[in-house]
This record gives sequence, C-alpha cells and structure tokens, in this order.
Amino acid sequence: MMNPIPMPGGRPTVLQVRIRDKQSLAASYMPAIRRGAIFVPTGRRFSLGDDVYVVLALPEESEQYPIAGRVVWLTPGGATGAKVPGIGVQFGDDTIGVQAKQSIDRMLAGVPPNTKGSYTF
Repeated sequence: MMNPIPMPGGRPTVLQVRIRDKQSLAASYMPAIRRGAIFVPTGRRFSLGDDVYVVLALPEESEQYPIAGRVVWLTPGGATGAKVPGIGVQFGDDTIGVQAKQSIDRMLAGVPPNTKGSYTF
C-alpha cells in the first residue's frame, strides 16, 4: 500500500472529488494509465510520484471510493489551452482501486467520446 504525503501537522493529503455526470467522468478518466487514473482539479502543488488519498464520488452512485493512489499527471496553473489545474491520480492495485476502475468502465461503456476534450491528454 502507498503512504500518503505528510502534511503540516502530520495529516495525510486527502483530496475529494465529486464527478456529477458521465461527460465529466469521461473528461476526467485516464483509461490509458495502467490500473486507471482520475483527474482531480486542485491548486495544491504536487510532484509526479507523490502518494495521495482521493475520495471519489461517481455520478449515479451513493458509494464513495477512498482510493490510495499516486500522482501520474500534472497540469499546473496557467497551463496552455486554459486547462484546469490539477493532478492525475493512478488507482492503487488494492480492492478499492480495482472496484473504482471497474465501476467507471461499466459507467462509460457505450458513452460517446467527449467532444469537449479531456482534462489531460
């Protein structure tokens, strides 16, 4: 299991993200990343490889996924193309990460490609 980044006071970094609809999920999901990843909008500074916890809420689901993950993508503030600042967090290989990926894959099955693009690539 990955260890979270220590924050001032010794607390781990925990980011919450609520994705409200399937189009936003399609723009946030990074299926090309092994085990899957999700884009988390944030102004906090991270480095590639940082370990974080993400509490992920998906559309049409009441369950939240507390995911131990690793930063695999960075979009800094002021990025070209007016991209939203944030990080891509790769799901861990534990049960929760696997369940989140499976749920997202099921949810996006048959959803047409996002014509507005992605938050990442």
